[in-house]
Amino acid sequence: MLRFASLALIAFSGMNLADTALNSEMFMVRDVVVEGNCLIEEDVILQALDIPSVVHLWEVDPSLLEVRLLAMTGIKNVRVKRIFPQSLAVEIEERMPLADWHNPENQKCYAVDEDGVILAEADLLDGMGPDFLRRADGRIQRPGIFGLKGNWQAGDHLEGSHVEGILKAVSLACMQQSAWMRSLVEIRAPIDSRGWILRLAGREGEIRLGEGLFSERLGRLGPVYGFLKRERIATEYVDLRFDQQGVLIRPINCDPSRWVRLAGKNPGPGFFPGSV
Repeated sequence: MLRFASLALIAFSGMNLADTALNSEMFMVRDVVVEGNCLIEEDVILQALDIPSVVHLWEVDPSLLEVRLLAMTGIKNVRVKRIFPQSLAVEIEERMPLADWHNPENQKCYAVDEDGVILAEADLLDGMGPDFLRRADGRIQRPGIFGLKGNWQAGDHLEGSHVEGILKAVSLACMQQSAWMRSLVEIRAPIDSRGWILRLAGREGEIRLGEGLFSERLGRLGPVYGFLKRERIATEYVDLRFDQQGVLIRPINCDPSRWVRLAGKNPGPGFFPGSV
């Protein structure tokens, strides 16, 4: 009997000690470490987390904090984790401005990311975007999106024919550091069978993409423009819609006889010059 009483006393003492430890200042949240944020200030993130000034680490629900941050327009993904005994780690993946949507309704521009999420008015995110789009003067020049109409606001998605697909393809071209991306100034929504149209700075002709297979079609532009630059050929258009036949090009400063000779040169996989 005495033995059981001793065991009960030990168990009670252990529980009391554990309870005292858990509720002591040893496990109070003292530090919140935020990583991965460039566009959103840390103070704004901490305010959105809304962590009580006096709270034990085990009382904090990381999943609830993640939900609060994901409600912010500029945050794409987030992970919150406890680091015992007194810290919280917040890992942020921000939405990076990729292009500027020109709203024809109010004549304003809004920065959007690769998912077509409207982040803010473009001026508020001036100079921000993929580092690959940085020009020689150090500024980042984002391409413009034209031809989409809608009463969208910050946090909304652009809607239209495959708009997310074209933005994903442009983002991929940035990550692959495709040279032509540095010159991209216009992404225009479909108005006819040409589909989506791109325009590059310093070149008059348009790039016709159609309404699908954007990544595959844009993947052909590198060899095409390398060829055109080398041969000093200006174009009325470069048409990428004919996946089986190849790339159709209409030159504007190349006579038919020279173009026939050049047609035999294959500047890259999947490229076959079209007719004049």
